[in-house]
Amino acid sequence: MEKIYELLEWIDEDQAVNWLKLTTGMPITVNELLQFCEEGKCTAYEEPGTEKTQLHRIRLRFKTTDIKSLIAILPKPPGFSARSEDLRKAAELGRLQAQIEHLKEALEQATKEARAEVKPKPSYVLAIGALLALLEEPVKKPRPSGMNQSAIKQDILQRFPKKRGLSHRNLDVIFADANRAIGDA
Repeated sequence: MEKIYELLEWIDEDQAVNWLKLTTGMPITVNELLQFCEEGKCTAYEEPGTEKTQLHRIRLRFKTTDIKSLIAILPKPPGFSARSEDLRKAAELGRLQAQIEHLKEALEQATKEARAEVKPKPSYVLAIGALLALLEEPVKKPRPSGMNQSAIKQDILQRFPKKRGLSHRNLDVIFADANRAIGDA
């Protein structure tokens, strides 16, 4: 419950007393809380829209930051801070570590699945096949300096005319991607 109080900006007097009881282990009353306010250890604010009548007194509210400061200065019963608070924190830490481990496993599994689903574009595979066919073909005249990309592209276009994915423009894109990948590697 105290975690909820920490998320709020304002809490009423009953919530403040409950929070103090939970975190200090001391049976604190509203009157004792008001006494702390009179001593300057925290500030009480008038609840908007409440009026003092003969049957009801004005309701008060507190900033959670004031109550946190009060918790820090209040003494805890012997053994409370050293045992129960530390045990609670250790249990919370264990729960968070288990959550982290579970999330890590889920992320690793999702990464494996994503990598398994990555398949090359069909036109890229087709271009590789065309390049292999060119390499397997016997060389008619020796090329001591090899072939430039323009000549390779022309050979592919002549050997595989009208093959879907092996157009002049697509080969330019594929070769540019290949050159970029080699440069980045």
